[in-house]
Amino acid sequence: MNARNKTEMRRGFTRMGVFTDRCSVLSETISVAASGGEIKSFTAATGLTSIPCIFLSQKTRKSKNLEASESQRFFRIKLNDNYPTIKPGMKVSCNSVDYLISDVSTEGTGVFTILDVERWN
Repeated sequence: MNARNKTEMRRGFTRMGVFTDRCSVLSETISVAASGGEIKSFTAATGLTSIPCIFLSQKTRKSKNLEASESQRFFRIKLNDNYPTIKPGMKVSCNSVDYLISDVSTEGTGVFTILDVERWN
């Protein structure tokens, strides 16, 4: 599939309303406090804001130690493009909720990016 076909496919899905949400990817920033200690925070990654996306599924963990509410913390999010700069350990913010990215993959055609995420408290 060439680049033009991929772009047209993404635009078509957007026009059909498949990607119902928008998200922004956040990268970790470390600054130094006056005391010399590190201050860690997350800020919007350049070029990775207001990305059309959709929640594909809720993932469950197969551990007997997790409570029912714990199983609702894991999700899979599909982004409407290929974003090779997104890495595990970054966060994604969608609908005012932050999620920690645990895995990043691309669909076989290279049209979409799939994020496995955990809700960040």
